[in-house]
Amino acid sequence: MTTIFQKIINREVEAAIIYEDKNNIAFLDAFPFEPGHVLVIPKKAHKTIFDMSESEFLDLQRVIFKVANKIRKTTQKDVVIIQRNGEDAGQEIPHVHFHIIPRYISEKEKPLFSDDNSVLISKDESKKFKDMFSFDKNVIE
Repeated sequence: MTTIFQKIINREVEAAIIYEDKNNIAFLDAFPFEPGHVLVIPKKAHKTIFDMSESEFLDLQRVIFKVANKIRKTTQKDVVIIQRNGEDAGQEIPHVHFHIIPRYISEKEKPLFSDDNSVLISKDESKKFKDMFSFDKNVIE
């Protein structure tokens, strides 16, 4: 089964890609919990982290750290990093993915997993975040 993530990797579906290397890719979530919500995924399809080799997992963690740090520095906001493994854990797409979500409203004021948890952002706002978060391909941060 081809997932939406595999279609993004194959450029069959458009996405605001902010980071890419030979093994991993990061892009803005199409249905964000907060503006600037990013997904980081391995290019190789694995349903859960337990299907990955240790080296693949550690390589993905390196990218998550890099992207989360860029989001935190750019937005000056704390971030939430979430990942689920399997249907019972709430995983909806059977491809490993990590959410990096900048928090503009504190968890005390508006829990991330509330009934009103997604936001609508315009294409212009999405482009702004893509531009802010994108990595220069010639610079390793």
